Amino acid sequence: MYYAWPGLFLALKMHVTRMQIAQHATVLSCIGLALYYRQRDGPEACDAPLVPYGLSLLGYAFFLFAFMRFYWREYVAKKRA
Repeated sequence: MYYAWPGLFLALKMHVTRMQIAQHATVLSCIGLALYYRQRDGPEACDAPLVPYGLSLLGYAFFLFAFMRFYWREYVAKKRA
């Protein structure tokens, strides 16, 4: 989609990347909060399964890192050069 009309979607591309970074940061916060409450109050108070939440935490952390790296390379580092 970005390559069909490069000039038209250039600004949109940056905003989509920002939204994806915000999405992954929000999901990581929710998973972290659920795991925190499970640790603090016990599994009776918060029925968050550890293995799926732990794997999701790793996956979303990886994607957050990847999108932030992409954003840095494409928009921040190119402006400095």
